[in-house]
Amino acid sequence: MFQYVNIRVIRVIHFGNYLRKFITTSGLQKYSNSSQNEQTTLDISNNDKQDMPNIKSRDMNYWTQHETDILKNAVFKHGNKWTYITKEYFKSSRKPETLCQKWKTIRLSESRPSYYNRWSAEEIKLLINGVEKYGVGNWTEISKLIKTKDSYQIQKKWKQVSKKKSGKWTKEEDSLLLKLIAEYGGKWNIISDFIDRPYNSCQTRYQTLSSKPWTPEENSKLRDAILKYNHDWDKIMKNFPDRTLYEIKKYYWNNPKANPNANTGRWKAEEVKKFWEAFEIYGKKWINISKDVGTRTPKQCHMFFRTREYTNEIGSQ
Repeated sequence: MFQYVNIRVIRVIHFGNYLRKFITTSGLQKYSNSSQNEQTTLDISNNDKQDMPNIKSRDMNYWTQHETDILKNAVFKHGNKWTYITKEYFKSSRKPETLCQKWKTIRLSESRPSYYNRWSAEEIKLLINGVEKYGVGNWTEISKLIKTKDSYQIQKKWKQVSKKKSGKWTKEEDSLLLKLIAEYGGKWNIISDFIDRPYNSCQTRYQTLSSKPWTPEENSKLRDAILKYNHDWDKIMKNFPDRTLYEIKKYYWNNPKANPNANTGRWKAEEVKKFWEAFEIYGKKWINISKDVGTRTPKQCHMFFRTREYTNEIGSQ
C-alpha cells in the first residue's frame, strides 16, 4: 500500500514539472500573441474615437437642474416606470435604480424643503432659544422646536454659531453692523457671516445701539404688567409694541423699580442666607440665584456678591 502511494506522489510531481514547462514555453507564447491582438484592437478603438465628435465627459453622480426637471416631468407622465424612463428620456445614461433613488431624494427635499437648504434666520433664532432653554447637548429636545432639522444638523450648526468671535464690540464693528442692517434688514444670518459674530450677538448689539431710554410711564406699565401676568412675556410684550423682548427682559432684570417683588433696601438675613445657598448650587448664574432669593433682581445679586468680595479683599490686607 505504501509503495502504491509513493508511485502516485511521483506521478503528480512529474505532471507538475510538465505543466510548468508547458506554461513557460507554448503557454507564454500564446499569451504574448493574445496580448498583441488585444493591443491591436485597442489601437483600432482609439482610432475610431478620434473620428467621433468630442463629447464632454461628466460625473455621472452629479445631477444638473435640467436632468432633474426631465425626471420630474417623466415621473409625472409615466409614474415609476424606471426602465422605460431611462431609455426614452436619458438614453440609458442613468440606470433605473439611480432614477428611483434620485426621485426619493427629490420627494424628501420637497416634503421638508429646508432640510437640505441653508439655515434661515428664523431657524437660527429657534436654535439659540432652544440652547438657552434646554442647554447645550440636549439636541433631541431642541430639534422638537425646529421641525425641518434633525438633531445632528442642529448640533453641527451650533458648533458653527458658537465658534464665532465674542467679547466687547469695537467702534468699527458697530459702524459695520449699522451699515449691514441698512442694506440687509433683519437677515441676521447674512450679517453674522459678514461680521463673524454669532447671530444672537449681532441682534443683541443692534438692540443696544438702537434702544431708547425707558420713560417713567413705561416703568410703571411694566411693573403693572408683571403684577398681572407674572413672567408671561408674550402677554407682557403686547403692552410694549415698540420694544423687543430682549429690551423688556433686560430692563426688568436690571431695574429693581420695575420689579414689584424686588426689595430696594438693605439685604435682610433671610435674603443673604438664600443667596449663599443658591450660590453654592448655581455659581455666578445671577438669574437663577435671583429666582431662588425671590426678592432681588439678578443685577442686585451680582452687586451684592461683588460688594462682599471687595469687603473680603480689604479685610485680608
